[in-house]
Amino acid sequence: MRLVTVPLEEPWAIRERSLLVRELDAMPGCVKELIDSFIKSQVDKISDGC
Repeated sequence: MRLVTVPLEEPWAIRERSLLVRELDAMPGCVKELIDSFIKSQVDKISDGC
């Protein structure tokens, strides 16, 4: 099965998400890396003007 990503450039397609942690410093390294990747992807989108 071949899947294709289709970007949606409609206002209704934008989703706001939050990630809450009690103590970030207490999280395992892999969780911190995952959170960092989420943050980086959002910063990249903002930098690209999306």
